[in-house]
Amino acid sequence: MKLKTPKILIVEDERIIAEATKHIIERFGYQVIGIAKSGERAIEIIQQQHVDLVLMDIILHGKMNGIEAGTIIQKFDIPIIFITANANDKNLHAVKFTDAYNLLVKPYNKVDLKAAIEITLYKHSMQLQVKNSEKKYRTLIESLKEGIGIIDHNYCFFYANHELSKIIGLPEEKLIGSNLLKFLPERYQLKLRGIFENKHNSDEAFEISIPIISSGQNKFFKLKITHFLEKLETNKWFVIFNDITDLKITQTVLEEKVFERTNELNKLNSQLSKILEETVQGLSRTVEIRDPYTAGHQRKVSSLSTEIAKALNLTNFQIESVKFAGLVHDIGNMKIPIEILHRPRKLNKAELALIKIHPKIGYDLLKNIHFPWPVADIVLQHHEKINGSGYPNALEFDDILKEARIISVADTIEAISSHRPYRGSLGIDKALDFVNAKKGILYDPEIVDCALLLFKSNKYTFSDV
Repeated sequence: MKLKTPKILIVEDERIIAEATKHIIERFGYQVIGIAKSGERAIEIIQQQHVDLVLMDIILHGKMNGIEAGTIIQKFDIPIIFITANANDKNLHAVKFTDAYNLLVKPYNKVDLKAAIEITLYKHSMQLQVKNSEKKYRTLIESLKEGIGIIDHNYCFFYANHELSKIIGLPEEKLIGSNLLKFLPERYQLKLRGIFENKHNSDEAFEISIPIISSGQNKFFKLKITHFLEKLETNKWFVIFNDITDLKITQTVLEEKVFERTNELNKLNSQLSKILEETVQGLSRTVEIRDPYTAGHQRKVSSLSTEIAKALNLTNFQIESVKFAGLVHDIGNMKIPIEILHRPRKLNKAELALIKIHPKIGYDLLKNIHFPWPVADIVLQHHEKINGSGYPNALEFDDILKEARIISVADTIEAISSHRPYRGSLGIDKALDFVNAKKGILYDPEIVDCALLLFKSNKYTFSDV
């Protein structure tokens, strides 16, 4: 596509100089659309036709000089090259405070004139591109639903789009120069200051959700902040404001509902736990009713096992496992003939073999009940010994659940210290001496030491059960 020839207006009251300049410029390939002898005539021409550049003498005939005429012409966004034969301080000072692109001092040569014209046209072309880009950019920014602002290192706005003006509740002219922090609650002012200080030398964008006092109301916004794009403006920040008030309200409502529902579920869970505990205790009492000689045995084993588990800092899940398994650890005795359980002498091998199946019977009774804990497995293993001499499966140390190892110790202590059909109570000291003697052989040493400490420090006694 053929480029348009730039149109130049010469403003010069000396005809010979004006014609000579016109001739030179046309030889450069530019179009001279006219010669004006005064500033007033130059303005008339510009109002009537398109002009790309004005070559303006400072000293002119007429009511206004070149500086005064140039000031008016620049409002039409036309670049000006001033010309003067007297480069004194007064003229230089006057030109300095205009938007002139260049100044030529008479007499000048062709090279200087051509360079001045080409540089001026190029600079103006670049400025037009920048202005057009800024216009498109501003139009885009103004059309966005998000608030857009640019703040300086003192957190003061020097740009704000219309949407941001609505968000803050101030006209744009009043918002410019206002400090962002004054629209925030005090604790968020400190928070935002700290973030800006940490990110001062970072090119990464960051986000923060903060409340902003908007039109007298607290609203929540997500701010996305990054350094301003201009390299010379790294002390400025580009900020996007997204209104998340509705989202925050919805989130708060949901959190309240979750909190309420959680409380309801906790209450229900507490009720179910209580029902489960009462059910298990009912099963435990069923065993005791059938075998009054061991009345309270399971409750005492459960109690001691629970205290040992707590002292060992086991999890709440393990503590509950021990508690409930202890309450029903001998439920398998319900299928053992009562006369064997009550026999007032030591049992023979056949009778002992029958007794040894009660862990397996207990397991079979409990395995299909959906406890939240491994109750059936603990009941199955509570007579296993760490050296593999226990029953029913001759398991060794690490193959036995820790909860079962605890109940094994508690069961032995309670049984020895209590009355049995074939003997009287041997007392708590004998019971403790026995498990201590078998520590590391039959029983887990850590658990035995813990049980001994509970009794000897008077932190536990069966009389409290």
